[in-house]
Amino acid sequence: MLGEGRVCKTPEEQIIEEIDPLTLPSYWRWGAAIDIGLQHPFGYVLMVHDVDTDAIHIVAELRMSDTAISGHVAAIRQLEKRVFGRHMNFPTAWPNDGNTRDKGSGEPLKEIYKRFGLRMMPEHASHAGLHGAAAYSLEGGVSEIDTRERAGKWKVSRGCLAYLEERRLYHRKDGEIVKLRDDTLSAARYGLMMKRYFKVLEECDPGPNVGDPTPAVWRPSSRAARQQQFASGIDFDLF
Repeated sequence: MLGEGRVCKTPEEQIIEEIDPLTLPSYWRWGAAIDIGLQHPFGYVLMVHDVDTDAIHIVAELRMSDTAISGHVAAIRQLEKRVFGRHMNFPTAWPNDGNTRDKGSGEPLKEIYKRFGLRMMPEHASHAGLHGAAAYSLEGGVSEIDTRERAGKWKVSRGCLAYLEERRLYHRKDGEIVKLRDDTLSAARYGLMMKRYFKVLEECDPGPNVGDPTPAVWRPSSRAARQQQFASGIDFDLF
């Protein structure tokens, strides 16, 4: 912990879980989220919403530095294949800076991700039913996650090492949250804000891919290997 106080106060062992995504009910709703990382590492999380208990589960993550958008999407596809045995098509939440235009092409960053194949949500992340500053409130999102953690409704796969590291370091200075080293944390917050756009797994399966020899099934051949690998991200960044 740095600074004057931790942001996340629920004991870590209370939020960590072992979870096999392929054993979950088919009607749970899936989504992903990115923190684009203009001046910091790129963050990505894969999430699922248990609609029976209103619990959110963070299943897998990525954190990358000094990598082009094409590399981000390629890493996401590799993660999907580790988890599901094939490319998937999860609705993906994104922050307001996705509207920032690329310096070279002038194209909005969200459109570049979309062009490389991500299923970008129709609008940038906002809290449902709120307007103005409240719709994008950092404190509002952090408060909801804190409430969920304390109630057992925010769970994180043990393999999400970058997320857990960032969570340990997340702190306040002069009463304000320090927005550093929070790449996967921010992505998860955007995903929570936009869970209304999550879809059941069947709606996230694009079907067999042209030129992709992967069988049209969700289960890789080795269950043990899948359990070991599904939550592992790529962490290239040097803080």
